Amino acid sequence: MEFEDMKKIWNADSQQHAYAIDENVMHEKIIRKKHGSSKTVNRMEWILMIANVLAGTAILVKVLVRDINNPYLFAMVAVMYLSTAYIFWRRQVRLRDENQFDRTMLGDLDHAIRNATYRERLSLLAFGYAIPFFILIWVAAYHDDKSIYYLIGIPILFIITILASVIEHRTIHMRYRKRLVSMKKMLVGTK
Repeated sequence: MEFEDMKKIWNADSQQHAYAIDENVMHEKIIRKKHGSSKTVNRMEWILMIANVLAGTAILVKVLVRDINNPYLFAMVAVMYLSTAYIFWRRQVRLRDENQFDRTMLGDLDHAIRNATYRERLSLLAFGYAIPFFILIWVAAYHDDKSIYYLIGIPILFIITILASVIEHRTIHMRYRKRLVSMKKMLVGTK
């Protein structure tokens, strides 16, 4: 909570200054967080869906044009298309549930928390998605008799990607949701 969001009032009982939350400023701040969270989730969904469709299509075209007989590449394409379908389905569920929140300060805050939780789970999807994808990439490379440097480079790249995903998940997505939850606890505790 920022100091500007609070108003100084005189408490006649204790003869001291007390501070109260400026509800209009707080509600505007919550609405900005709700809209920002919705935009971020929307952007994440579209980026994941477009990237999966483009990459899956590129792999599929390469396999068909070059007549590559590697079943693991087809499995990668299937994983990409299935993950796109799953993200699209979860997006439809999220959009359907968007109108269930009250248009009050706490309702808007609950909406922002719901989007932040969804955003955090979407980030976790990358972990579940990365493991079978890594295995398929490595086995496909092994199947095509790639060099030892290539086969060693894939796990190194995978580890770097997972570490970056963990850092992003913890420092951005989890922290954002925790700030919103603590804001709700503070507001509910003050009423």
